[in-house]
Amino acid sequence: MRFATVAVATTLMFTISGCGGNDSPTAPSASSAAPSAWPGELPARTSGERPVCQATLPSFAQCINELSGPPQAICQDKVYSCSPNVGTCSTHGGVYCWRNP
Repeated sequence: MRFATVAVATTLMFTISGCGGNDSPTAPSASSAAPSAWPGELPARTSGERPVCQATLPSFAQCINELSGPPQAICQDKVYSCSPNVGTCSTHGGVYCWRNP
């Protein structure tokens, strides 16, 4: 009896949905035209350990880590992060400011 090994490549597109109707990040689609970085100069922000952006972030963006959704922070290099967790933007110079709640 002979056995053959077959390699199969697949691409997964998925949506992560949360409880309570919260917006959750999703894997990006190829045709998405969502912004991926803050345009122009960085917005004003509050001071302190967790500075808050004094401008309205877009409701949907292409974020770091190949996610898209409502951005939770702007990194120092102006890219958006969809993560509200400590450590987000760690490879982008750190968090510049967080979404205004």
